[in-house]
Amino acid sequence: MREKLFQPLGITNYQWGTQHGSGEPGADWGLMLTPEDMGRFGLMWLNKGQFNGQQVVDAKWFEQLKQSVFPAYDMGYGLHFWQIPNIDGAVAAVGIGEQYIMMLPSKQAVIVATGGNYDEPSKPTFNTLKLLSQQL
Repeated sequence: MREKLFQPLGITNYQWGTQHGSGEPGADWGLMLTPEDMGRFGLMWLNKGQFNGQQVVDAKWFEQLKQSVFPAYDMGYGLHFWQIPNIDGAVAAVGIGEQYIMMLPSKQAVIVATGGNYDEPSKPTFNTLKLLSQQL
């Protein structure tokens, strides 16, 4: 990940928890980034894998990512990303405690939020992101 994703995005300050036993990073958990680096990732996603003129991730992956494997939910989910149709077709990377990288392709915008809402079922950060996206 360091050479193929983090270095091209200029991400140097990160931590990634490892799986018990194997010592390998978890594919869907444990990554800690600064808000600025979360934004870099979101911009790369918004630009279909390009960042600073370099193709970091193959563009076809981003079309697959928009296709939910759970279409019956309010929010779809596929390839570790949530599809949020009620927010202008947004797609989001969501972390524990309401950490969000929300990409809004229809508005060419990325919203990053870091929260500490571990025991808050009402999702206050998500609701704020929804309101913010309506103002863009």
